[in-house]
Amino acid sequence: RFGPDGCFYIVDWYNRIISHNEVDRNHPARDKTRGRIWRVRHESQKARHIPNIVTTPTKALIKHLQADSTWEMRAAWQQIVQRNARELIPALLKLIRAKKTSDDIRIAALWSLEGLGHFDAKLWRELLANRNVDLRFEAVRELSTVRPPIAEAFGLIQTLSNEQAFRVRNEVLRYFLDDPAPLNAEQLAWLQRWRTTPDLTDKVKGWDRDYLAPGGTYEGVFQNLLLQMVEEKGRPTPPEPISGEWMKIVRKAPVKPAETHCASDEVCRCRTRCRPLCRRGVLEEYLRRMPFEHVDRQRFRAVARGLQEPGYRRHTDRHHRSQPRCRERLPHIPHRDPGRRNV
Repeated sequence: RFGPDGCFYIVDWYNRIISHNEVDRNHPARDKTRGRIWRVRHESQKARHIPNIVTTPTKALIKHLQADSTWEMRAAWQQIVQRNARELIPALLKLIRAKKTSDDIRIAALWSLEGLGHFDAKLWRELLANRNVDLRFEAVRELSTVRPPIAEAFGLIQTLSNEQAFRVRNEVLRYFLDDPAPLNAEQLAWLQRWRTTPDLTDKVKGWDRDYLAPGGTYEGVFQNLLLQMVEEKGRPTPPEPISGEWMKIVRKAPVKPAETHCASDEVCRCRTRCRPLCRRGVLEEYLRRMPFEHVDRQRFRAVARGLQEPGYRRHTDRHHRSQPRCRERLPHIPHRDPGRRNV
C-alpha cells in the first residue's frame, strides 16, 4: 500500500505453513521473527514532508483537510472527530459550499460534520441536488447517523424523485429500513415508484451456473428486495428459535411413550448433522429434555455412546474446558434400570 510519503510499501514475508487455521498458531514452524519491508519510489520522486497531525493545533486541521495527500486529509478528518472540534463547524460548512472545493474534500468535510453530529437541513438539500452521485450517496448515508426526524428527512429525500443511480436509491431504502419510526402511506407510495420489472432471463454465465446480468437486471432485483423489506417493516413476525441447529434436533414437547422406539434414530441423526464442536451440547440438551418416566435402555445407550466417543471428548476438553465432563454429567442421570447404572 501507499504510505504518507507517497512511496509504495510491500511486505515480503514467507511462512512454510500455507494453511490458515488447520495448524496451531503457536506451531514452531510459523515464522514470526523474519521478513522484509520494501519501499518503492520513482527515481525522480522528491522527499515529502510528513506532518504530525496528532500534535497539530485544532485550527490548522482545516488546512490539512484540503491537502493533496489522501493520508493527510483523512488524518485531519479523524483528528477533528476525535477532538470533537465543534468550533470548526462554521469553517467546515464554508468549505463544503465553496465552489472551488473539490468533491473529495467536500466528502471529507461532510464526514467531519457526521462525526461531530451536526445536521444542517439547508446544506443537505444542496448536497442531495448536486450532480455528483458520490455526494448524493454520502448525504443520504449520513442521514442514518445524524438522525433528523423522519418527516424532515423525507422532505429532503423527495429531491431525489428522479434519481437514476441504484446505489443512491438503495441507500434511501436502507435509511427508511433502519429508522425505527414507522412509515406512513404517503412515504410508502413515494418509495414504490422506484419498483422495477427487470428481465429475469437476462443472465451471464458463471463458473458454476448462470447469474443475473449486472448493469440493470441484478440491481433492479436487489432494489425490489430492499423495497419489499421496507414495506414489511413493522409487521409482526413469528419469534425465531433460540438456536436453529438445536431446535431442528431437540424436541420441544415431552416424548410420548409410543415414540420411544425412534430415540436411537434421532440421536444418530443428531450425531451426523451437527458440527463436531456442538454435538456434545446438543446431546446433553437432549438428555436434559428427556422425560425420564418414559426412559428405555435403547435411548440411554445411544445418547451415552455419543457423549463418550473420544473425538467428542477431545474437542470438548480443548475448546470448552469450563463445561462439565461427560463422566461428571452421566452419574447424575436417574436410571430406571438398576442393571444399567454404569452406562
